[in-house]
Amino acid sequence: PFDSGKFSIDGSLRYDMGDARGSYNGTAIAQNLDVNGDGVIQPVEQRVATVDTANSRPVDYDWNYLSYSLGGNYLITDDLGAFARISRGARANADRLLFGVVRDDGSVSSEEGVNVVRQAEAGLKWRRDGLSLFATAFSARTQEQNFEITSQRFFNRSYEAHGVELEASYRYQGFTLNGGLTWTDAEISRYQITPENAGNVPRRQADVVWQLTPSYRGD
Repeated sequence: PFDSGKFSIDGSLRYDMGDARGSYNGTAIAQNLDVNGDGVIQPVEQRVATVDTANSRPVDYDWNYLSYSLGGNYLITDDLGAFARISRGARANADRLLFGVVRDDGSVSSEEGVNVVRQAEAGLKWRRDGLSLFATAFSARTQEQNFEITSQRFFNRSYEAHGVELEASYRYQGFTLNGGLTWTDAEISRYQITPENAGNVPRRQADVVWQLTPSYRGD
């Protein structure tokens, strides 16, 4: 971190790497398998998903990614400050890759092995007496490779989101009131498997989310 009067800046840098070596087994359908051993084949036992132990597949790949964060604060007045931050992070997809992404030789492409998140935000914060107000504008880009067990589908897509977050807090003696509102404009920016879904809003992504929490603490 660096601090010079009204201005401060901080940053971080991190490099992650790893490898995966081994094998995995897919699914095989067994006909009329007496799962509970009662000697009777029930309707649900006529077709049973089992581990295909006869056909092991290799896993042999490396992954690496760089993460960073850089932010700064500027004190405009005693009560008002401005802040900004850019950041990049990622995750290794690990077992999610086994559902259709691992190649026959066990390798994985660098793009599918790691999902990257990039974010930028800037805003203002104001405090006086017991009142605090915060306003933040943000923009984020996210990659996702994943498998949905309920639909048995693999996802390979990217998202973009922009929005504004407002927060407020008021304290008076033992009473506290906290509130917030977030507006998000999000869309699927790229869908490799089903391109026609690009431009749609991601599932379970609300346009507006808000909360209001009063509390009181007695002596």
